[in-house]
Amino acid sequence: MANEFSISLYVGYDNGNAVTQISPGAINVDQTTPGYIDRTMALTTSYSTLDIGDIGTSRFLYFRHVDSSTAHALMAVAGYTSTGGATNTELSTIKKNDVAWLPMKNAADLKFKASSGTLKIKTIVFEA
Repeated sequence: MANEFSISLYVGYDNGNAVTQISPGAINVDQTTPGYIDRTMALTTSYSTLDIGDIGTSRFLYFRHVDSSTAHALMAVAGYTSTGGATNTELSTIKKNDVAWLPMKNAADLKFKASSGTLKIKTIVFEA
């Protein structure tokens, strides 16, 4: 099959004299292996690894802050220091109602946590 994904993006920005828009139109992408995993993660202030189930190679990641909490979700990637110690490098802060769609080669390395208290985010990982 071909063009299993059809992705459309439109971003409009208007803040006084600063105005722009981005609209590349629909982008079609093939998927070699069908599959996805749809989860809602309950986050605390400790990092939790993204559950990708039996996804072998991830292609895209969708996430959305779906909680009524005003706490932010923090997304980080797992890594190692030059001396071999484990570390988490923060990539993004996900605020209330934020949504994102990312190409993601290895979603299994992603971790999430709440900035304070607890909150929920919805994640969908699509197979490559």
